[in-house]
Amino acid sequence: MQQSWFCYMLCCKDGSLYVGMGDNVSGHLRRHNKGLGPEFTKKRRPVELLWKRKFQDRSAAKRTLEELKGWSYRKKLEFACRTAQAQGKGE
Repeated sequence: MQQSWFCYMLCCKDGSLYVGMGDNVSGHLRRHNKGLGPEFTKKRRPVELLWKRKFQDRSAAKRTLEELKGWSYRKKLEFACRTAQAQGKGE
């Protein structure tokens, strides 16, 4: 059985955005909020899940991660909001 991978975006306490990837988003979110993740989120707790997307393999998730990291703050936020609205979560 092939493992699913995710790319995700977090909103930090100070309003900054963090983009990450992994095979267990809820586990990553818990670790970020416990201060066990990267220095960026450790200093900006608590963090909240803003967006996630499932991929069939690690390389596809990594490509999306790299693309999103190249985007401006505004573009990331607009993307996450548009996606949430399309999925009925923006209400």
